[in-house]
Amino acid sequence: MSAFDLLRTALLGPWGPKLLPQTLRLELLRLRFDGSFTWKAQKQLVEAAMRLSLRAYSGPEPAVLTSLFTPSELIHGLGMVPFGLESAGGMTASLDIAGHTLALADEGWLPSDACSILRSALGGARAGLLPRPVALACTTTLCDSTPKAFAEAARHLGGAPVFVLDVPYEGGDAAVEYLAGQLRSLASQLERLGGRLDPARLASAIRESNEARSYLVKINALRRQHPGLLSAADAAVFLYPTSLLLGSRDGTALYRAFYEELLAAARQRTPDDSAGLRVLWLHLLPYYPHHLLDHLTNAGATVVFEEMNEVYWEPLDPQQPFASLARKCINTLWNGPLSNRIAAIRRLASEHRIDGAVHFSHWGCRQSTGALPVVAAALQADGVPLLVLDGDCVDARSYSDGQYRTRLEGFVEMLESRRR
Repeated sequence: MSAFDLLRTALLGPWGPKLLPQTLRLELLRLRFDGSFTWKAQKQLVEAAMRLSLRAYSGPEPAVLTSLFTPSELIHGLGMVPFGLESAGGMTASLDIAGHTLALADEGWLPSDACSILRSALGGARAGLLPRPVALACTTTLCDSTPKAFAEAARHLGGAPVFVLDVPYEGGDAAVEYLAGQLRSLASQLERLGGRLDPARLASAIRESNEARSYLVKINALRRQHPGLLSAADAAVFLYPTSLLLGSRDGTALYRAFYEELLAAARQRTPDDSAGLRVLWLHLLPYYPHHLLDHLTNAGATVVFEEMNEVYWEPLDPQQPFASLARKCINTLWNGPLSNRIAAIRRLASEHRIDGAVHFSHWGCRQSTGALPVVAAALQADGVPLLVLDGDCVDARSYSDGQYRTRLEGFVEMLESRRR
């Protein structure tokens, strides 16, 4: 039985919440003998994710439920364990239990037009499948519904306090100080709930984050030099460590491992190896098994980079941790004017010499979907066609493989005709 089968069985059974820690421990043992990974660093990432989850469920350190852009460096620096609500929603799809958790969300009258990632995670909270945190901490970025989702999660997770970081729309010194003050207050509140605000440990977490960032920058440079060196399917996992492991030794170690493996593989290739038609992937990929990337590859195109893996933040200052983390939160491409995101997309398209872009429009994500006409116009001005695929990252019932294949093949044919 595979790891996912074990976890799925544990989660769906009547004793799911109680059996989950034991299942994670057994799977960590089994992973030592698993040779099915393309890259050794992939196994290292799975092990790190399982260790972090196990600590959240049954470790001695207090757990904090976090959102995608809650700075994990602060949580690690306080000696606490971050557990991502969005990551839990994505995992329900990976484990093929999203049908169950989405049904529970429907029973709780959660809006059906809301993001299914959050809805599925909240269904898991209703079922008691998430760890009991001492607090929940989220930002107002990326989704407007995130604060409400966290308030709903708290109702099912023991009534722990919810802290919302109000991220300013635009930057500047005043905005940075405003958010830095909130981060200081959050650290003080979490300290009362079991964390320990040790300046030396927080500075160490900042340095770990900077080192991990440096390896991610090097990985992206290798991918520019060698298109197709790392597949989009393998690179999609980076969203987990960048949201939950930055600031930890595991985060630094796994990005170092990925870089060293990719560097060794790159040395066996000549720079700028042909990847056929080059595609930039915008927004997310589905979390359940799919064939979107296979259809592109079979048609003669390769996804050479993903918008979500852009390193948008500058190195952090260990001497000014709160201001640095505030600046990182504000400067994400998903905050502020749409022009910030468009500038990044155009830069990526130029750096990777993109032939076309594909945007997977996740159901319920109004921010990304609403921006599409402007994004398409900007790319078109640069001569880069955009294909929009409507779908759902969590609910596999929305997936129509035949329709997606037809549209992707047609898109690649159009790109080929433009190249001739």
